[in-house]
Amino acid sequence: MRTVGAALLFAGVSAVVGCRAADTDGPTPVTQLLAFLPWLLVPTGAGLLFALLARWRTGLVWGVVLLGLLAWFIEPYGKSTEPAGRPVASLRVLTSNVEFGRGTGPLIGAVRREKPDLVFVQECDPGCEAALRQELADTLPHRVAVSGGGSEGSVILSRHPLRDADPVPGTMGMPAAVADVGGRPVRLQLAHPMPPLPGQTAL
Repeated sequence: MRTVGAALLFAGVSAVVGCRAADTDGPTPVTQLLAFLPWLLVPTGAGLLFALLARWRTGLVWGVVLLGLLAWFIEPYGKSTEPAGRPVASLRVLTSNVEFGRGTGPLIGAVRREKPDLVFVQECDPGCEAALRQELADTLPHRVAVSGGGSEGSVILSRHPLRDADPVPGTMGMPAAVADVGGRPVRLQLAHPMPPLPGQTAL
């Protein structure tokens, strides 16, 4: 029974990790599970425990290989290296999905409290865009936006001067800009891709 349990857990994790290794989204539900790649350590660890209790050597090897692959693919998400030399600038960045503009008020409060240099706002409808312009023009006077209703609008607000850059084409607005930070150009890109809903992964 423990061997079967371990095999089922490993098979499920292997399908997701295999698609990640092949650089493909795979079919539903693999596409959706790829978003939870770090959490696959849990079923892999449980499978290893079952394999250990069952004294299933093949399962132990399978589990260790899966752990190694998961560690390999997860590592870039948390990797942080300091650039050589002294930092040339420091930026405070805040991002918020205001859910069709409904979270605009709390966002304005958070911006005033946290005083970020850059703010990325997703799902900012025309009412949200107007409120941000009116309430935050004194602290974040520069903006680049892709206007739209519902989830399609997005805005980048900045304390530093901005110039437009080519946005990423998509169903929802993803504006881009180049900020002038102390005379240095910093490329900015707001990301708001479609979620991988079953039956709509082509979007």
